Amino acid sequence: MKEQDLVDLKFEKQQETAESSGCDKDWHYYTLDIGDICFISNENNDADEWCIEIFDFDTMAIKEKADAEDLINLVRKNTSV
Repeated sequence: MKEQDLVDLKFEKQQETAESSGCDKDWHYYTLDIGDICFISNENNDADEWCIEIFDFDTMAIKEKADAEDLINLVRKNTSV
């Protein structure tokens, strides 16, 4: 998946500064909240290929935009909030 795919899927960019994170340089990642579920991407520093996970559920990583789209649509369709 590409960074633009995350933008197209309505993920929000989360900026982190080197100072606030204790890293060598600024970095960013993406999140999308649907009800109680938070989708989170990997960070740009290690993003040869972007992927998303469900926050605190790191045994699954979705790497294809079509798969992410399907899952997000399914969650949206079945979330009452």
